[in-house]
Amino acid sequence: MIEKILRKILDHCIEKYHRWLLEGKASPNEVAVYELCGCRQKSIFNRTIPEVMLQDIIKPHAILGELIHEGLERILGYEEKIYRKEIDVDGEKYVVCGQPDYFDGSLLIDFKYTTIPEQNIPLESHLLQVKLYKWITGAKEAYILYITPKGFHPVKVEESLTDDDVRKLFKEWPSPRFPWECTHCTYRAHCPYAIRPEKASKK
Repeated sequence: MIEKILRKILDHCIEKYHRWLLEGKASPNEVAVYELCGCRQKSIFNRTIPEVMLQDIIKPHAILGELIHEGLERILGYEEKIYRKEIDVDGEKYVVCGQPDYFDGSLLIDFKYTTIPEQNIPLESHLLQVKLYKWITGAKEAYILYITPKGFHPVKVEESLTDDDVRKLFKEWPSPRFPWECTHCTYRAHCPYAIRPEKASKK
C-alpha cells in the first residue's frame, strides 16, 4: 500500500516539476528560478544526472510540503503556471523560468511548509526566490506564507529586483550560493566545492 502511494506522489512531482530535466529538454540558456537561487554546481549535477533528484521527493518533509501546496491550490482554485522572462547578460540571452505557488495578476504568494522557529524566518534563499518571481511576473504585491505546525506566518516581500540585479545573479553565481546548502546536498561527497559542516556553521 505504501509503495503505491509513494509511486503516485513521485509521478505527480515528476510531471509538475522535473519532466523537463528528466527528458533532457533543459536548454543551457533556460534557467529555473530555483536553480538561480542556489548552488551553480548543484544545478550542473541536476542537469547531468537528474534521476538523483528523485530520492528527495519522497522524503517525509517534502511529501508534507507538496500535500500542503496541492491542498491550498485546490482550495484557492488556482493551477500553477510557468512564467518566463528573457534577459541579456553580456550579450548572451537567457530565459528565467518560474512557477509561483499563487499569482492572480497582482498578488503573488509562495507557500513554504517548515518547522524552522519563527525567529529564524524568512530565509535569505526564500526571499531571493520570491524577488525573482516578482521580477518575472511583474507582481505588485508578494508574500511568503510560512506554514508551520504552530500556525501561519506571512512575510511581505517589499523589495523588487532590477534587470541589473538579475544579471549580477548570473555573473556571480557561486558554488554554493549559501554555505548551509552543502549540509543538505545529495552531491556533497562528490562535489569539489563542498563546504565542510564546521566551516558552514561559522559563516
